[in-house]
Amino acid sequence: MPVGPLIAEYQQRENWGLRMSARTLMEKDNVLQTWRIKELFNPALKRSHKLWGDLIESYIALNRKRLTGIDHSAYVGLSGERKQKATKKAIAVLLGRITEIIQRRHDIVHNCDRPKSAVQGLTLAAASKMLSDVQVFVQILDDHLDAHRAYP
Repeated sequence: MPVGPLIAEYQQRENWGLRMSARTLMEKDNVLQTWRIKELFNPALKRSHKLWGDLIESYIALNRKRLTGIDHSAYVGLSGERKQKATKKAIAVLLGRITEIIQRRHDIVHNCDRPKSAVQGLTLAAASKMLSDVQVFVQILDDHLDAHRAYP
């Protein structure tokens, strides 16, 4: 991770340096793969709070099945191995959903929304759900980074 943004003074928020450092790295690497989020942020988190294990429960608690693939009430009723499998599946669904949104944004910006040479349809409802999902994804991740970063 680039060190400059990490140690620079920022007035906006406490973790702004971490966010700017990640942004610099993402711009350099042109990161479209959401699985890299874990790779990029885990070095800045305490060992006991790495992504995504305990964090996924915050997303499941929102009860947005399109975001995690499972209802909160169904998840709470699970235990043991079934809960572990549901957790892994929820992580995969969450990252899949965010990847889909990031790829769509990339196609709109860089390919005039023609990933396979045909314009893709986008309804207001679908766009609204995408924005809502990204907003909550970033907010929960940001709160986790604030609470569990490894450096002051």
